[in-house]
Amino acid sequence: MPHKKTFFSKLTNRLNWISENYGAVVPVITLILAIGIMKFMPESTAVPLFSNEASARKFFEQHKIDLPERVPVILSSGSCKSCDALKAQLSGAGITFIEQDSAEDPSALPLFEAAKTATGSPELPKVIVGGKVIKADLQAIKSALKG
Repeated sequence: MPHKKTFFSKLTNRLNWISENYGAVVPVITLILAIGIMKFMPESTAVPLFSNEASARKFFEQHKIDLPERVPVILSSGSCKSCDALKAQLSGAGITFIEQDSAEDPSALPLFEAAKTATGSPELPKVIVGGKVIKADLQAIKSALKG
């Protein structure tokens, strides 16, 4: 009588495959999660740039950065098509924003690093409103500006 595969034997085989290919599987899963974190983030979700007010104050004083409370700050790069599309949408909607381009202004790099650390993703554009990183989406930005 042939051996019938049970649920547990199939599961064991899959787990063995993952453990044998751990070096290839984990980076792929990590990349998928990092890309997805900001793309599928609900509009109402905002990620604080810093865990507490004291560390935020220290960072902004140290780097001489002043973020406006009710104006979106778009972190972009000169060669970023998604960044250009978002800026065009904001302009079309009549929303005033401040752009920080990493290629043009090296002094903005600490802000880029803080946003990257807060979200766990290097993807651009990043949008900061009121000290929080929000989804780079027109509706999310409008919601953040209202509330």
